[in-house]
Amino acid sequence: MAAIKSISAGGGRMICVVAALLVGIGWSGFAQSSGSGISGQAIVSITNRIRADRRNFYVYKDADSGFNHGFSSGWFPNDFTNLSKLHIDTACVYDANSRTGCATDPTKLDRTHGTVLRVTFDPLLPGQFVGFHFEEPEQYITNVNPVTGTYSCSTPNCSPKGYNLQGATQVCFDALSVTPGVKVNLGVAAKPAQSNGQPIFYSFTNQWTHQCLDFSTFGLTPSDLQSVNYLFMIQSNDQNAPAGGTVLFDNIQFLPVPASQVSAVSFPQANDVFGVVHASDVLPGRVPIPIDQVFPNLSTAYESSLAELALLAAGNANDARVIADTFTAALGNDNQGDPLPTAQDGSIGLHSGMLAGDLFLYNDQAPGQGLQGQVRLPGFSLAVKADGTYSNLCGPTHFCLVQDGATGGNNAFAILALNEAYRRFNDPKYLNAARKIGNWIFAIFLDRSGDGFGGYYAGYGGYADVPPRMLQTGKSTENNADIFKAFSTLANLTAEQGLLQEAAEWNRRAKIAGDFVMQMYDLTTGHFYAGSVPLGAPRVQVFSPPIQPRRRRPRTFFRSLMPKLS
Repeated sequence: MAAIKSISAGGGRMICVVAALLVGIGWSGFAQSSGSGISGQAIVSITNRIRADRRNFYVYKDADSGFNHGFSSGWFPNDFTNLSKLHIDTACVYDANSRTGCATDPTKLDRTHGTVLRVTFDPLLPGQFVGFHFEEPEQYITNVNPVTGTYSCSTPNCSPKGYNLQGATQVCFDALSVTPGVKVNLGVAAKPAQSNGQPIFYSFTNQWTHQCLDFSTFGLTPSDLQSVNYLFMIQSNDQNAPAGGTVLFDNIQFLPVPASQVSAVSFPQANDVFGVVHASDVLPGRVPIPIDQVFPNLSTAYESSLAELALLAAGNANDARVIADTFTAALGNDNQGDPLPTAQDGSIGLHSGMLAGDLFLYNDQAPGQGLQGQVRLPGFSLAVKADGTYSNLCGPTHFCLVQDGATGGNNAFAILALNEAYRRFNDPKYLNAARKIGNWIFAIFLDRSGDGFGGYYAGYGGYADVPPRMLQTGKSTENNADIFKAFSTLANLTAEQGLLQEAAEWNRRAKIAGDFVMQMYDLTTGHFYAGSVPLGAPRVQVFSPPIQPRRRRPRTFFRSLMPKLS
């Protein structure tokens, strides 16, 4: 049974991409083809996004921000029966007219603060206190023995790392008190702010104010900063919150930036999001989850690759190399909690999306999840429901993965970025990484059925979409055009090294993708079909023309696009 073409052409973007890739326009030439090249403002914006993670160390910036460090899981009461007197909302959208300080209107949009941290204390009786740490790893306070300092866990890297904060001298934040009179004590590295041996309790106005506290306020020494598991603490007691109260915090960060963060391995921030009231489950209507909830930490291989290519075309080699290095680092450190299949030859590919911010997990997660040094995958947290429970939408973690699958298009663009990095820096690790991804695409995505139109399959969906991970056998015209260009570039590079047999193989693989693309072109209407649906899909699911017999293209067409091997 032949595959069916999908009528959706994907608009002008796909046609431009297909045309540009098939005719082999170079990246610097493509950037300048409009006559003005890449604008200076665009380059500044891209550069700032690449440098953002290395120029900041946030404990809390926004809900699910890729720049956040630590988890708000280190709760401590004087008596565990009082634990219910502390309430935390890490995705509050500030509303000055709300009794809690947080909006409930789903149409509310905060373009200034995004989301903020709400900390609420119930009335505290004599002798009671309660608080929490932002800690690393999650549930550190539960697993560490406070007397011996030993840590118990059941993961391979059981001794957790703490952050090295040396170089920083203060903690800064924005704060606002919703409840007049409530005061809180703050801490860094498990040491509370104090004066003459007595804890300092801070009060804030009902207007956002920015404040910085020197580390001397906490009695910290350089040695205290070498390995910090308890990053930031907020607590109160019966004397400072006898009637309870609420305080809001935002943009909690250490300054100057700790020296260890300056060399962080990270992809550029791909999306700016605003503060929206988070959904606790799928919403009715066209948008099931607010997009500003979904995309706070997503960075796709497409976008990172284009950012690198744009910077190389503009001559900004240092920042471009950061992205190339991050691609090579990600390739060998997949997340075991949601891994991509490895090809029989050992080759591997990249997830379509990875987390913008620190690339690697700092410590092991729960058993069966990612390990220290493996890539962090993007996603978003669900809000708690009104009854205090969570929906089952994203499993027991209540964290929904986003773009954790893999497509030929995303991986092909990574190849293009790595190939260009190899041309610029002459470092073989980039070319070797590109080869590894190319071999994986060919081994995993190639249609070997002999039916349909040939070419390469779309790829893998996300873990939550199709567990266990299954290959999606529809095909994309744009993805195949990307693969054609990526493999052709590999052929060029290997031919330049005199590796003619390898170059011929890359050309052969490229032609498979190119043949598919040209079969998606309709000579009558002058447009490309978006691709083909999976074999066996009923015709009624798509609007499609009659299947046309394959038209053999003149061999000179593809020959003109391929490098000469001698």
